[in-house]
Amino acid sequence: MELEQLVVPKEKIEEELQAFKQLLRSHKRQLLTDLHRDLARIYGHMRHKGKVIDIYSSFKKAGLNKNRNPKLAICRADASMCYCYKGWSGSAIYSKDSGITKVRKSHGDIRFPEGTFQWMKDEGEKWIPWSKAFIQTPVPYIPTKVLSKLRYTLKNYHIIWEVEKWARVPPKDPILVKMVTPNIALVLATWELTELERAVIMGRL
Repeated sequence: MELEQLVVPKEKIEEELQAFKQLLRSHKRQLLTDLHRDLARIYGHMRHKGKVIDIYSSFKKAGLNKNRNPKLAICRADASMCYCYKGWSGSAIYSKDSGITKVRKSHGDIRFPEGTFQWMKDEGEKWIPWSKAFIQTPVPYIPTKVLSKLRYTLKNYHIIWEVEKWARVPPKDPILVKMVTPNIALVLATWELTELERAVIMGRL
């Protein structure tokens, strides 16, 4: 699975973090915005050789499979099933709730903007049949060795994985991430599910 990793020169990271710390200690700290804090968190992750990915670009580049469904999925880490709503003009919503719509929101939903996906085969198609607008797939199992290193409960994290088939089929190569902004994720862990783990998951579906 290839994701769009963001890279910043080490010198730039150190420069920005030092400036951020200086402002925090000064009377000018009120000048810092949420954007500055987001960037400081991202730079801090990069400073410790952590990977940072842009999910908007990653999902757009990965594109669709032969059934015109996304090749990648993302969902809150505490979910058992991932539901995807294929929206108008190439937008999409990924959620842990089966009743997801454009207006109904759930904590941890990931929303992709218009133009991310090319649902339509040609310009003559203007809409997606309701029966094909909703798809679902199981959320990956998280090994205990990964769980033991987490600071917060699972609802605070997301999992990204390549979907072999949008059906009740166990996934293979998940990535655990922490979302910083709607499109920027910090990579925390990666792993490969064993045949045993996939077999156990299959039995639970």
